[in-house]
Amino acid sequence: MPIPFRCPHCGHETLVDDAYAGSSGPCASCGRTVVMPSVSPSSTSSPPSSQKSTLLVILIVVGVTGFMFLFMCCGMLMMFRVTSIERRDTFEKKIEESLDEYQETFESEGIEIAPDPPVEESVEEPTEEVEEADDVDTEEEIAGEETESEDVE
Repeated sequence: MPIPFRCPHCGHETLVDDAYAGSSGPCASCGRTVVMPSVSPSSTSSPPSSQKSTLLVILIVVGVTGFMFLFMCCGMLMMFRVTSIERRDTFEKKIEESLDEYQETFESEGIEIAPDPPVEESVEEPTEEVEEADDVDTEEEIAGEETESEDVE
């Protein structure tokens, strides 16, 4: 496979056969002596396998660390949720106990506790539309008055 080569003196680009790799010779453009490259530049563009494996290890470590961080955050959120539910249950029990104690206190003293009054829903009455004023005559009434006035004359 030909090796791409650029003359360091004149900048002329050419392809050199693999057989001439690492040897020296005259430039086809300027005639000055140049040394041909020994390795194809395209083969040096890919990273060696040791760099690939290092990159793979780094990606795995970052991925596992990110997953563990996410897992810990979700675990902590669940822990706080469970704790808040337990607190709520504890407060509900304390409120029930306090209400029972309150009721027992009044019953032992002979005081009756009235039940809560039923909640009535308010019913709004529909508003009546404003009727047209009686003093405004319609066209039919005006026409009827004209015919009556003509009959009177």
